[in-house]
Amino acid sequence: MSKLLIFVTYSLILSLAGCSSVAIYPVYKDTVKVSISAEALSSWSEVPAGASLVEDSQVIVTGRGGTNELPILLGIVGIAIQKGLNSSSISDAKQNYKIKFDSEFYEAFQRNSSRQPYASRYKFSILKSNKLEDIWLRPAAWFLIKDNSQAFLLFQVVARFIDESGNKHSKMYWSRNEILPLSGSGGWSDDNAKLFKQATSRSLERIAQVILLDMVGECSKEGQYDKQPQIQWKPLDEDKPIKSNLLCEQPDYFVTNMWGNSVVVVDRVLEPIISKN
Repeated sequence: MSKLLIFVTYSLILSLAGCSSVAIYPVYKDTVKVSISAEALSSWSEVPAGASLVEDSQVIVTGRGGTNELPILLGIVGIAIQKGLNSSSISDAKQNYKIKFDSEFYEAFQRNSSRQPYASRYKFSILKSNKLEDIWLRPAAWFLIKDNSQAFLLFQVVARFIDESGNKHSKMYWSRNEILPLSGSGGWSDDNAKLFKQATSRSLERIAQVILLDMVGECSKEGQYDKQPQIQWKPLDEDKPIKSNLLCEQPDYFVTNMWGNSVVVVDRVLEPIISKN
């Protein structure tokens, strides 16, 4: 797992005030009110220093400049330099990334929530709203720029929900995608951002499925992630395989846990499982 990805993930976990125990959805007795948010990420608490948030969007670009040492070494000036580098990485194709994902994620969640086994367990009221009712979901896309200007694309949905006692909890769902040039031929923005749009649809569909699986207990396993089977798999952004907890499997992807309350959706073809134990 890349150091940058660890940094992004743990920064978000800390900023969202996550706890060490795994957050479990309550059993809902009435209609489950789900809010799909169009909010942008907070540049103060949710976006790493030096990252660039595309204006009027839910797209973040980070990682340009080699390491996270630049802003640390140079302070405010270093942060401004790194933010400028990240912003310039996407400047040629910025119009393709001025996008919010609430409408597409709303449709994906609506579509999947009407299927079994979720439809027989719960009745859903799904709204486009920034207000937390029972469950609040906010999608975003992260471009992690590599040293060679290749961009590793991840989609994220932050889930906030209220338990039976009225306590608020947070979880994060990530979907990993290919590493491609951010702009230019064969890149994420090429051909009117065709590959980016395909990745968006695929990732949001999968995350909607996984959130629903988690709600009915197929991925949560009573919160005992550390007692789930261990898998070894080969990430695109690492030279060596890594180990993590296997939460559940689907025909074209598997679901794993690597950090706290983060649930990660991994494509079987792009990043295959090597072994289980």
